[in-house]
Amino acid sequence: MRHYTPSHVEINAMSHELSQHGYDSYLRHMKARTSLKTDDIVRMMVKAAGLTAIQVRKWKKDGIANKACAKALCELAERQGVCFGVHMLLPTKAVCQQWPEHDRHNFSGR
Repeated sequence: MRHYTPSHVEINAMSHELSQHGYDSYLRHMKARTSLKTDDIVRMMVKAAGLTAIQVRKWKKDGIANKACAKALCELAERQGVCFGVHMLLPTKAVCQQWPEHDRHNFSGR
């Protein structure tokens, strides 16, 4: 099998996609743990991150803004009894490089 190295475009796209999935997962876990509605959780996230509701809601499309926001959300989750790591909201470069390799190897037939 030939070694495959993903391009910077692929790595950035994977980072964006994984961050979006992390945000969705965060909301799901917080809803399950707290039994709050999404709007209530978003209000908690706004307060924790020090942003506006519009900025926080954009994370669904754009992924988490930065490491400071991810840390604030993880601390909020911890206070609610939810274990959530920064790497789940902001995937590392190594993870973003490995996913396209994994996908190409396992699903492309190459």
